[in-house]
Amino acid sequence: MVLLVVWGLAYGGVPVCSQAAFMAAAPRAPEAATVIFTSSFQATFALGALAGGRVVDAFSVSAVMVCGGAIAAIMAVVTFVKLR
Repeated sequence: MVLLVVWGLAYGGVPVCSQAAFMAAAPRAPEAATVIFTSSFQATFALGALAGGRVVDAFSVSAVMVCGGAIAAIMAVVTFVKLR
């Protein structure tokens, strides 16, 4: 249950932090930054669905969870190394 709350808080903060970064990168064009942010967010959903569908077709539904966990673990290590 604790991990579910942590995941919810982290996932809820991603769009806010991402949009703030996009706005900071283009302070003179907030409309363009919003469009690019929305497009990139939708593209990540589409790519995730595509990758998940390919894994399901090739293996199984549970393999998607294993792949997702592995990718999350790899990204956590990369982030940790980058922040050091």
